[in-house]
Amino acid sequence: MRPSQRLSRIPPYLFAELEHKIADRRAQGIDVISLGIGDPDTPTPSVVVDALARAGADPGTHQYPSNRGRAEFREGVSAFYERRFGVTLDPATEVVPALGAKECIFNLNLAFLDP
Repeated sequence: MRPSQRLSRIPPYLFAELEHKIADRRAQGIDVISLGIGDPDTPTPSVVVDALARAGADPGTHQYPSNRGRAEFREGVSAFYERRFGVTLDPATEVVPALGAKECIFNLNLAFLDP
């Protein structure tokens, strides 16, 4: 079985290419400040690590949430947007969890753009 032609036309993943370039520069002794992907370069605050540990110990978090996400998460997102941007969002109808920005942007295109 051969891969489809469509697969052969997909360009390399940009961030994988950037990782290779960064690794090459660092191997040459060049100090690189990566502005590529959103990986933190500082330790995670202990308050976050502690909250993750508590959540991991809670059996209620050991299953997938509904496709709408947990209500507490949506409410937290809504509260964050209110504090940060002064925007009021209804967590029941205006907050949609996604697996990342790329997934969300892709799905928005599918939802609102015709070929």
